[in-house]
Amino acid sequence: MIVEKYRKSIIENGIKKGQDLRSISRKIFFIHKNFSLIDKEETEFGIKNEVAKYFKIHLNSIKTSGSSHIGYSIIKEKDFSEKTSDLDLAIISPKLYFEFWEFAYSATNGFKNLTYLPPEPEAEIKFKEYIMKGVINPKIFPIVSKDPSQYNGYNDYINTNSLRIFFNRLSNNYSKNYKEINCFIYASEFFFESKQKELLEILKRKENL
Repeated sequence: MIVEKYRKSIIENGIKKGQDLRSISRKIFFIHKNFSLIDKEETEFGIKNEVAKYFKIHLNSIKTSGSSHIGYSIIKEKDFSEKTSDLDLAIISPKLYFEFWEFAYSATNGFKNLTYLPPEPEAEIKFKEYIMKGVINPKIFPIVSKDPSQYNGYNDYINTNSLRIFFNRLSNNYSKNYKEINCFIYASEFFFESKQKELLEILKRKENL
């Protein structure tokens, strides 16, 4: 049985046996190796090392999720495909999360002024949902480049323009492996597990498990 189908079957069998979804997500995302990086240790190290240096965090703070990890996209219902699927990085760092959270609070006047969010459909709703679930999505984060003084006292990576340049370059460097490399920043392992648990609940509904 090929790996991606095996991973999906582990999840499905666990659900059928009544195993706790949080426990299943722990096993899959903390114990099982990323599907797209099997036998590609140099690639994994190259990506994670660059990200760790950029954000000034420990290497083991960086996990992966999504179709690249499982080998199958629960949302899109299709197998991972090299060059056309994304690599979703999960950075679990309370310190980094609250650095972003503090900046967002300041830049939005306590989340009252969300005019600096990217012009994306339902950006305000998505931004608040991510924050409430202990997640920072840099793609839906205040852009205040018109007022550079807002960044005073913060690390350069808080600047969304700097973030975009970094991840565009990283994605280009590994374009033979992934369509794009993204990152999500989690306040703790609990919130990371909770996000993956949501996906398993979606799979459970879709497959009538």
